Amino acid sequence: MRSSKRTPNTSSICHQFTMSGSIPEIVLFTYPGSPWGNKVVSYLNVRGIKYTECRQPPVMPRPDLEALGINYRRIPVLAIGRDVYFDTRLILEKLEQMIPGVTLGATDAQGCAFEKLFRDWAELSLFSSAVLTMPPELPVFQNETFMKDRSGLTGRSFTAKDQAKRRPAALVEMRTHFELLEDLLSDGRKWLSGSEKIRLVDIHAAFPIDWLLGMPNALPAEFFGPDLYPRTAEFMKRYQETDKAAARANSVKKSRGQEAVATILGSEFADDAKGVNKDPLELVEGQTVRVFRTDDASSARHHFDTGKLVTLNLQEVVISRSAGPSNTEIRLHHPRWKSGVAAFREAQLS
Repeated sequence: MRSSKRTPNTSSICHQFTMSGSIPEIVLFTYPGSPWGNKVVSYLNVRGIKYTECRQPPVMPRPDLEALGINYRRIPVLAIGRDVYFDTRLILEKLEQMIPGVTLGATDAQGCAFEKLFRDWAELSLFSSAVLTMPPELPVFQNETFMKDRSGLTGRSFTAKDQAKRRPAALVEMRTHFELLEDLLSDGRKWLSGSEKIRLVDIHAAFPIDWLLGMPNALPAEFFGPDLYPRTAEFMKRYQETDKAAARANSVKKSRGQEAVATILGSEFADDAKGVNKDPLELVEGQTVRVFRTDDASSARHHFDTGKLVTLNLQEVVISRSAGPSNTEIRLHHPRWKSGVAAFREAQLS
């Protein structure tokens, strides 16, 4: 009789330190107003992790990342030494696993499952509704460069007229999300997991709403006011106060692009993850591959990264490539989630 047990996936353990020795400088590439960048900033500040911020333009091109040989087009990007991480999902997992101290993630199996469910709900459902909830009067919908850039990313028209058509249905969706939060908070808990202090699950759930609250009339009071959702309003107030206090207390260094690139290339590797696990793709360590996002309209054709395969598991795919005038080796860490990986030949570029 076949056993029903499975081998634990150690790469998905919520609280697992993988770094030994001193921590190289952490560099965050982001831009003001990026909801995903702000999510990582909130995490770093709440934990009191010192980092360097290198501001990027909100649209392509981004010469600082190009100087590292990076074609990945999304923000944020975070480097710990010569290990460069993409996607907030992987970035936060790695910060939990690698940076010692009091972490924010759950440490038990049920808590991890609750946290992941909320993360996926917030990233795949809540945030999608939030984007369509943006008021069409915002300046970004008058910015031709921005609209063209986002249309290229999403594969759909991104204009004020289109947004005005989409917004009413999105507001209804947002109300269903508020209903979920209101129900969970109905027992009087301060934070979503029942903790007395902010946890990672709270950052997952709050960041799209926090982003919208920074836009005039994004969440009309007649549909989202504190009289309708008092517990959610208190939760968001608590979150924003905690976030602002943490930002005031943390130490953040600002860096220009050339300086940030030099810092990364002059650092050591920080992550000891390696090895290609048995996988349906049947790729082998050292093979040249290309890695790309599978959930947008442009990455597979224009914004993929290539390099030698170093690591492949359920959490991440890591490739090695050279960067800078001295051809210094760096490692690019893509999340396995929503990333395509395929064997690559230079002839494919022609």
